[in-house]
Amino acid sequence: MVASVSGVRLYFKSTAIEESGFSIALVKELSNIDEASPTAVAVQLALCARHKCIVAICRMIFLPKEDGPALLGEAAPSIALQVTTAVSSSLTKYRIARRSLIPKGHLFYEAYKAKEGEIVRGEASVPFRSGHEWNVECEAMHIGGQVFGIFHLESVPVESHYQLPLFS
Repeated sequence: MVASVSGVRLYFKSTAIEESGFSIALVKELSNIDEASPTAVAVQLALCARHKCIVAICRMIFLPKEDGPALLGEAAPSIALQVTTAVSSSLTKYRIARRSLIPKGHLFYEAYKAKEGEIVRGEASVPFRSGHEWNVECEAMHIGGQVFGIFHLESVPVESHYQLPLFS
């Protein structure tokens, strides 16, 4: 597994981001290479980012009833998306806490309901536990029961090996 993750990381740096651009689409694309898990690929994507961003992975959970367990015949428990893993790029000082709940109506819910592998893009709030509102460009996709998303805290730099450097 370590070799796979290392291979994916090298592929990120050398080719994938240049060819496809920095996008959540790389999670699905690269998880098929070296049979790396989508989670490992998403973590590497955050670690290789050259801009301020946060990669979050969420899973649908059942919320416990406030007043104890449900009895037969009672309404079904409510469900919510919860952050299972979040990794910030090296340039980002902000973090999303593990187990943070994604608020209803968030773009991640649209991605969860969308066809698997379909990318949903738009503006969305970063789910800070403090409740601080910060709307940023976001993209997310549903893969195997999880939602993988990127909060772009600043614009994604355009990378191309065809572009000449400003300074040598």
